[in-house]
Amino acid sequence: MQTLARACPDFRFGETEPAYRSLARPKAIAPWRFTGTMTGPLIPPGFAPTGRRVEIHGDDHWDFRGELVCRCEAVYDLNGVGVQLGAVPAPGSGAERVAVLVQRVQARRLRRSAAG
Repeated sequence: MQTLARACPDFRFGETEPAYRSLARPKAIAPWRFTGTMTGPLIPPGFAPTGRRVEIHGDDHWDFRGELVCRCEAVYDLNGVGVQLGAVPAPGSGAERVAVLVQRVQARRLRRSAAG
């Protein structure tokens, strides 16, 4: 959360609806939404500020041991965030096709070096 707060100091974060409690085990799922403008660096990975607005929808999965959270996993569309920030090409775009081509060339080189 500190990483996002540094990148988007005007952020808003909130639950989109109440958390869901599992009837099968000590677990809850809490849907949320984050919005903000990227005016600061995103470290890691080191992206420079873009001035773009970002909106992230996700779910936190909380596992409990007794009354304490022992594990929390946040699930959200990281590629979608990258597209919003201009760090990742949009799906179906020419830039995405170029990126896929570069990855395939790199994968071929990695396979060759691993085999030889």
